[in-house]
Amino acid sequence: MHTPTPAGTAAVALTLSLLLTACASVPQQTLEQRLSDSVAERTGHTLARIDAAAVEARLSALLATPLDRDTALRVALTANPMFQAEFATLGVAAADYHAALVLPNPVLEAELLRPSGGGRPAWDFGLTQSVMALLTRPTRRAIAESTLAARESEALERVLASMLAVEHAWVDAVADAEIAAVLATAVEVTAAGVDTAEALYEVGNLPRIHLVREQRLDAHTRLRAARAQAQAYASREALVRLLGLREHGAHVALPERLPPPPTPPAGLDDLERQALASSLELAAREAEVVAAARAARLAEGTALLPHLELGFKAERERSGDWELGPAVEFALPVFDQGQGHTTRSLAVLEQHRAAWWQSAVVLRSQVRVASRELEWAERDATLAQETLLPLAGELLELTVRDWNAMLAGPFELLEARRGQLDMAVETLEARRRHWQALLDVEQLMRGARPAGSAIQPSNEPVAGGRGKGH
Repeated sequence: MHTPTPAGTAAVALTLSLLLTACASVPQQTLEQRLSDSVAERTGHTLARIDAAAVEARLSALLATPLDRDTALRVALTANPMFQAEFATLGVAAADYHAALVLPNPVLEAELLRPSGGGRPAWDFGLTQSVMALLTRPTRRAIAESTLAARESEALERVLASMLAVEHAWVDAVADAEIAAVLATAVEVTAAGVDTAEALYEVGNLPRIHLVREQRLDAHTRLRAARAQAQAYASREALVRLLGLREHGAHVALPERLPPPPTPPAGLDDLERQALASSLELAAREAEVVAAARAARLAEGTALLPHLELGFKAERERSGDWELGPAVEFALPVFDQGQGHTTRSLAVLEQHRAAWWQSAVVLRSQVRVASRELEWAERDATLAQETLLPLAGELLELTVRDWNAMLAGPFELLEARRGQLDMAVETLEARRRHWQALLDVEQLMRGARPAGSAIQPSNEPVAGGRGKGH
């Protein structure tokens, strides 16, 4: 039987290290495809790498007609660089995953000693490789996989949060533009009231107090209209920002009216269970708990021997002879026996467990609030659309009839018209609220948080380790 030499043993160890290292990587393209598939599954929209040359042509086609909700999302997914940045985030996660598993490079040491009195120099060579890095690699791989799963969930939820922000901005932009148009019409009505009051006052048929009332109402309506116009401009710009548009911002056309919200998705009766089952934040928190638990076990297992290296050493004597043999290096646990690192790992595990539990508590509460808000918003929108607005219209018609029969004065007619416009604004606000409540519920069913509560990325490393070489 052939007995391997120390040099052959070192070569075998190095070859094994290279083979294990080659299997450590997760291609970034794989992570990007997972993200794209998950976005499509949860939203029906496509998030993919976009060639810069194709962006202009695609935007021109999408902006050719007034933006509806789906078109606004497609524009944002095409033009907003923050969506593309999530692919880069996954690239960082893939790099961290690789770095957590790749084995440390072998260490080559060389010494050349020349005698002070002259003569042949002495050579000393050493080649060592971390053994603990090999022994702990399966555990570190499991930690890295759990952490990578958490990063993927966080990236997906950030994409969904950005899409929800676009949807909310679209609703606000359309609703605010429509409200500004209604109040502009209201200014015309109050101006007509002032003209009528001034004419009657000049001929002595109207007390001054009535003229002042009309003037005050007109000034207040103009103030409301100016504020609404400013708000509509700000909402439009907010939408343009979230769409990621620059020179195309002026070409964004909005619908003249905010359409009624779509039918709520099925399964609202079981919303809490669905939200918990599909929650990306809970999935990320659970993966972090698993990673922290594995890191704690790794810390306990390597507390007394965090550093162990084996290798090969060759020394050439001045006589010209070579001395060959294996080499070992490890740390003696005299002062540091790993208590601090073990305690820290257990504390990190406790933090992640608490974060997971609190996330579940907060999510359940948000589901209840969102469900109740949708119920109330739908009720209010229905009341405004089917009762308040028709009654205001009927009151105007009856007032016009009385005006024609000379049973009502001009101010009663103007008041009825102003009341109709006020109910139109109330109806639009109720519809906006209904839209926003529905969007938040849909977001929960997608597995993400509602508006204003996006997931925050963790700062924990991909894999835990202690000591040189791992």
